[in-house]
Amino acid sequence: MVREPSARAFTRDDYAAATDKLMAFALSPREAAARQESLAFLRDLIGEEGGRGGLDGDEIQEWMGPVIDGFLGYGARDRDRRRAVDRLIVARGRDLSAGEVAALGALAQARASLFEVVAVQVGAGLTLRDRLGDGEIQVREVTASAQLRPGDVIFAWVM
Repeated sequence: MVREPSARAFTRDDYAAATDKLMAFALSPREAAARQESLAFLRDLIGEEGGRGGLDGDEIQEWMGPVIDGFLGYGARDRDRRRAVDRLIVARGRDLSAGEVAALGALAQARASLFEVVAVQVGAGLTLRDRLGDGEIQVREVTASAQLRPGDVIFAWVM
């Protein structure tokens, strides 16, 4: 989901290329220690919540994949408080296009929360209320605007 308005311009292709590169980076041998620490945190958290599915192999439930990817790429912080997206920009930013850097910058500012759908503008977007924080935000999201209704509660990364 994307907040209104976006300060930096990037295309869908830029975003797709940037997220592909981010996930390749997050899953690279260089990131093994940070990845293991992040997954251990999630395993502990899920275990404390009653063990409704794990993070090992075939036990991953379908809905968990995007959440885990987001957490590894732009949620989890290493011991120096940096995320994979931050480390990728530092390590390989000069090799990326301006659009890819802009997309990664937007991901770096993304935040996750539990949101309640307040209003729906079908084909355009949603008004969301942050259930864990304060305030409401407008987001552009065409697909979700056709599926969600006021009162629905979702977990989302908002850019």
